[in-house]
Amino acid sequence: MRRIVFCHGKESGPRGFKIRELTAIARQCGWQAESIDFTCIPNPDRRAAHLQEQERAAETEELILVGSSMGGYVAALASAELRPAAIFLMAPAVSMPGYRIPRPQIHAKRCVIVHGWLDAVVPVENVLQYAAQHRAELHVFNAGHNLHDAITEVKFLFRKLLDDMNR
Repeated sequence: MRRIVFCHGKESGPRGFKIRELTAIARQCGWQAESIDFTCIPNPDRRAAHLQEQERAAETEELILVGSSMGGYVAALASAELRPAAIFLMAPAVSMPGYRIPRPQIHAKRCVIVHGWLDAVVPVENVLQYAAQHRAELHVFNAGHNLHDAITEVKFLFRKLLDDMNR
């Protein structure tokens, strides 16, 4: 089974706007999609451990992790064990105070990062350095932290990633 697992941010939930939009694309492209509910787990490291535990039990042939904000940190951290085929990060919470590992290593064959120039939560400079560290495909838009002003572009890039994975 080919699965996409969505990791929501600190102040959102498993059925947030971006996750709903990207889940529809995932299913159109033939992928099973799941969004884990982390709302009762405030600690990002515990969220990553929960994700790893859940995925150990799944029978997944090919995995893509998608994370937004704190969920981006969670997906990156969990990738060390899960080794996804790809990781898609939206405004990932990297180099942020209070996180145990400021810039978790990404362990995926492909990494796409999208961010907003106007992000007032995660400074764009943090993500520029992080993307360079991982030689990630980086796209920065004239949008804030929630990326709603760039949702059309985010959806396009996500579909492109899935189209590439389906080849």
